Amino acid sequence: MSSRPSLWHVNLPAALLGGAAMLVVALGAVFLTHQLRDNERQRAVGEARQLAFGASRETAEMFWRFREEFVFSLTHLPYERLLNESEAAPETLVPVRRFLALNQNILRELVVVGPSGQGRTMTMRGENYFAFSPIGPLALPENDPSDASGRVVITGVVQGPDGAIRANAAAVLDPVRFWKESLTVFSLSHPNLWIHLLDERGRPVFGRHGGEFPSSLPVFTPDVKARLEADGREGYEGRLLHRVDQSGQRLDFISAYVPVRIENWSGMLMISSDEQAVLGPAAKAIGILTAIAVLVFVLLLAIFLHFTRHTLRNQRQLEESRRLAEIAAREAEAANQAKSAFLAMMSHELRTPLNSILGLSESLVERLHGPLTDKQARYLELVLTSGRHLLNLINDILDLAKIESGRMEVEIGPCPARSVCEGALQIVQPMAARRGQKLVADLPPANLSIQADPRLLHHLLVNLLSNAVKFTPEGGSLGLRVVSSPGSVAVQVWDEGIGIAAEDQARIFQPFVQLDTRLSRDYGGTGLGLALVTQIAQLHGGRVEVASRVGAGSTFSFILPVAAGSPARAESAPVAPSAALPAAPAVPAGAPSPAPGAAPAASPGPLVLLVDDTPLNVLPLRDYLEKKGCRVAVAENGRSAIERTVELRPRLILMDIQMPEMDGLEATRRIRALPDPVLSRVPIFAVTALAMPGDRERCLDAGVDEYVAKPYSPRDLHARIVERLNPAPRATAP
Repeated sequence: MSSRPSLWHVNLPAALLGGAAMLVVALGAVFLTHQLRDNERQRAVGEARQLAFGASRETAEMFWRFREEFVFSLTHLPYERLLNESEAAPETLVPVRRFLALNQNILRELVVVGPSGQGRTMTMRGENYFAFSPIGPLALPENDPSDASGRVVITGVVQGPDGAIRANAAAVLDPVRFWKESLTVFSLSHPNLWIHLLDERGRPVFGRHGGEFPSSLPVFTPDVKARLEADGREGYEGRLLHRVDQSGQRLDFISAYVPVRIENWSGMLMISSDEQAVLGPAAKAIGILTAIAVLVFVLLLAIFLHFTRHTLRNQRQLEESRRLAEIAAREAEAANQAKSAFLAMMSHELRTPLNSILGLSESLVERLHGPLTDKQARYLELVLTSGRHLLNLINDILDLAKIESGRMEVEIGPCPARSVCEGALQIVQPMAARRGQKLVADLPPANLSIQADPRLLHHLLVNLLSNAVKFTPEGGSLGLRVVSSPGSVAVQVWDEGIGIAAEDQARIFQPFVQLDTRLSRDYGGTGLGLALVTQIAQLHGGRVEVASRVGAGSTFSFILPVAAGSPARAESAPVAPSAALPAAPAVPAGAPSPAPGAAPAASPGPLVLLVDDTPLNVLPLRDYLEKKGCRVAVAENGRSAIERTVELRPRLILMDIQMPEMDGLEATRRIRALPDPVLSRVPIFAVTALAMPGDRERCLDAGVDEYVAKPYSPRDLHARIVERLNPAPRATAP
């Protein structure tokens, strides 16, 4: 199952996250609503309380103003005339009637009693209509707390100008009417409030809403009624959040009530707000905010899902690109392995016959099998030269392939510059001599070391010097010099050849590039030499520079760092070509050679076991070694090599690697595991056409002592055998 996330895998967490966010928004909205409601309720209750106290204070002030006006009227109005039947005509009582008319909503009746105890009452029967009782014995009314009617009495004395008492008067007030008068005006200025007057038992007496009487008084729930009754008896103020039935509707009120009192009458004034009207704007604002929050959340969720889909699409594309890249990388790796296998096979298949060609040619050139005519000698020299050229071409192709694939083995360390330069000059010297060219060498002192791989540096110098010989006319000059500076050394190869145009100098370091067809015809080559030189320089962390003019020659410089401990500067000095290596002792021509697989004839030379399944490889090497005085035994495969090693006890084994039945690596391991300590330590040379990266290490890990790649020079191989069997004695301390 694919581990790649699908849209569902993203949408499910997004949906859960969205649900959680919606829940948070909902809880936040509920919390905010609750807080706002509490705040609005507190504000409404506080406002109602203030208004209740204000209305109570205003009503008390109105009552005292009425008391003062009534007392004042007793002094200035003819109340005593009410006691005289003849003067009770309406026109004689205009001032009194006007006073009463002004307070008709407050007064219940007016009582006047003379000094003789005779008196009469004047009762309001309607608007501007007064009913008079007949004159008769009458006592002034008094405030009675037990009076169920709850009337309030204000008394006063009617005096004449001389101060004599003419009558006593009493104004009987209806407190409910008094509060109606007062609260009606108050209700008009606060139309959104419900105003109720309660008696001392908490029962509604009347109400106002917007200055009008409601169709019915509120009906309180039992618990509210009990609380109001208790607070009314004690004269407490309070606050309520309660539900009432008002005019057939069930309303939620926010109320505040305060105790009120007029003379002996007491009750409570309740001011209420409809909770829906109070909380409606806040709830609406909360709803709008919640809707906005939900809209913003949905918008953000949509944007998130859009970008999530976009991201998933990009991720799928990226994964598809990565998958294709991995497939391409695997295919490239497979192609690289196939190329490596092909190169290894071609290396083996080319080196094996080339080894026979070079070996036989070298044996014939050295006249190990008898004299040659001059023409035969020239032809053999051509064969040997062509074979070596083919070998160099094969090595260049393989080395370039190794470097480009990153499999070239590089062992960089302190390297004596002089010895490497001398080795390259020795190889090129015969080529220059054949063309009559002068080879000049300005070499550094022996103590100058550079950081390089000696093998690759030698290869680089041989390539540069070979190019210099090829492009320098016959009889011309070329050379090698070493120029040192603090921290670096420049190895320069110069010539007096045809030169290179400035626009072509960058192209010559590309593989398989020849500057033009004319050069290809006049000067052979594949165009690999300078490309390989550039790659080797880069492996060393150095660089190659060229300075050239057409017709004036070229100078190639290879810059390398100086090894630690070498002199900062070193003067170059001309050096003579190195002396040739001493030749191995010769064996008389015509000496008999043993048949393959037969035991070698007894002779004083060392016994060498040659293990190879290819007769073309066995023949030239066996003949050469026998001519040089060695005894040679032959084995065709690894299993035979083990048997012949135990049987013949050779001094040295030349082991091929690719063989039938048992390969050379397995045979080497088994020889190293022999119980005989002498045989298990016999020197073994791996002589093989396996020359790809890692082949040398595989051979050394199997237990061989030296690695020799085919094709090889029989002369060089014989020299290495002599060196291994007859090591130079070490100097001993005096």
